[in-house]
Amino acid sequence: MRGKYLSAPEAICPQARRTRSRIGIPARNCLPWHAMAREAVVDSRQEILRTAARLFQQRGYDATSMNDVAAALKLSKGGLYHHFQSKDEILFEIMNHAMDITQ
Repeated sequence: MRGKYLSAPEAICPQARRTRSRIGIPARNCLPWHAMAREAVVDSRQEILRTAARLFQQRGYDATSMNDVAAALKLSKGGLYHHFQSKDEILFEIMNHAMDITQ
């Protein structure tokens, strides 16, 4: 397959590549490429919140961009926006967590 880029499902599961070319449906025992355990999503969100809180504390909220947060996590901006719609949403979640701790 030299010179051909694989789609995400094909790169993760070779059976999807074979089956897809034959009948257009991924193999039964392959998870969709976008399938992610709920715990992994929660862990990812928590890691983003921890990193953003650190950056907000170090640089200030206004001086920290979504790009800065993504770069600190070695994550694409799209990957960051998958979890949070905006920097305001990140700040809201950080403040919610702080309020929960103090109650």
